[in-house]
Amino acid sequence: MTTQLMTKIGEEMAKQTKITSFFTTPSDQRLDLFSLALSRDNVRTKFARNGPKICPFYKKIPNTGFVVDAFSYGSIPDAKVYFLTHFHSDHYTGLKNSFNHQIYCSPITASLVRNHFKNGLFSLNVIQVNETRDVLSTKVTFFEANHCPGAVVILFELSNGCRYLHTGDFRANHSFFAYQQLICKPIDTIFLDTTYCDPKYDFLPQKDILKTIVSIADEHYKKNKKVLIVCGTYTIGKENVFIEIANALGLKVWTNPTKQQIYKCYKSEEMDSVLVPYRQQSRIHVLSMNSINENEYLKEFDGLYDEVVAFRPTGWEHNKNSKNGVKVRKYKNITIYGQL
Repeated sequence: MTTQLMTKIGEEMAKQTKITSFFTTPSDQRLDLFSLALSRDNVRTKFARNGPKICPFYKKIPNTGFVVDAFSYGSIPDAKVYFLTHFHSDHYTGLKNSFNHQIYCSPITASLVRNHFKNGLFSLNVIQVNETRDVLSTKVTFFEANHCPGAVVILFELSNGCRYLHTGDFRANHSFFAYQQLICKPIDTIFLDTTYCDPKYDFLPQKDILKTIVSIADEHYKKNKKVLIVCGTYTIGKENVFIEIANALGLKVWTNPTKQQIYKCYKSEEMDSVLVPYRQQSRIHVLSMNSINENEYLKEFDGLYDEVVAFRPTGWEHNKNSKNGVKVRKYKNITIYGQL
C-alpha cells in the first residue's frame, strides 16, 4: 500500500466518516484514552495479567449482539453472533471444537475452519463476497479485503441508520472506491485493524512486487534450467507469488500434504492446475516463510540441482537500496531474495 494511496483513502474517509476518537487522537494521548475507555466499561483486556479475559470495546459492534474476531474471551455476555474476518491464527485464537455459537464468515474461511476443526459444535454461516445478508435485523455486507484468501471487510448497517465498518486485516486498494455501498452514505465508525497505517511505511504495489519476483525467477531459469525455485508462504497467504511464477515459466508446484489440503479449501481451478503431489514432479517448492533460510532443506538439493533460488515475499517495501528493491543473500549455490 503506497503512502499516496493511503493518503487518498484517508482524505476520502475524512470527508464522509466520523472515525472513533481512539484513531483520531494524537498518539501520545491514545494510551490514556484507551485506558479510560476500558476503565469506563470496567473490563480487563486480553493483555491483563490477572483475571479473566474480557472482550475489549473495539471488537464489539455498537448496539448489536455482534463481535468480530473475538474468540479468545470465552462466551461473551450479550454476544449473539461471532464474525471471523479471515483464517489467520491471531484472529481465530481461542476458537475450539467446543465453541457452540454462530459464526459468520466467507466461503473460503468456512472451508478452512471445517478443515481445521473437524468436530466443531459451532454453526457456520456463509456470506459471499459482495453479498448483503440480514442478520438479526442488521444488514451485513462482505467486501474483498485484498489480504489473504477468504479475508473480508465487513459493513454493518443498523436499522437506526448507523453504519459501521470493520476492516479486519486489509490492503488498501483503488477497488474500494468502486464499492458504491461503501461510498454512497457516510460511515459512522471505522474499526481499523491494520499494522502499517503510518506514513513511514511505503509499500510497493502488489502487482509491482509480483512482476519483480517473476522477472527474477525467469532470469535464473533462462540461465540455468537445473534451478529449483522455492517460495515462502504463510499458512494462508502469499499463494499468488508461486502461482504467478508457475504460470509465467510453465512449471508445476509442490508443497507438503498438509498445505495441499489447505489449498483444496480454496476451490481454485488455477491453484489445482499448478499443484502436483510429488516434489520430484515439480521445479517450484512451497515452504513456510520461516523455512526460507540456509537450512538443511535447501542444502539437501546439492547435486540434484545446480542452483536453488528462494523467495521470502515479505518486508520488501523497506529495501529499496538493494537489487531490484529486494535484499539478497547468497550461500554457495543458494540465493535467497527477501528479508531473513
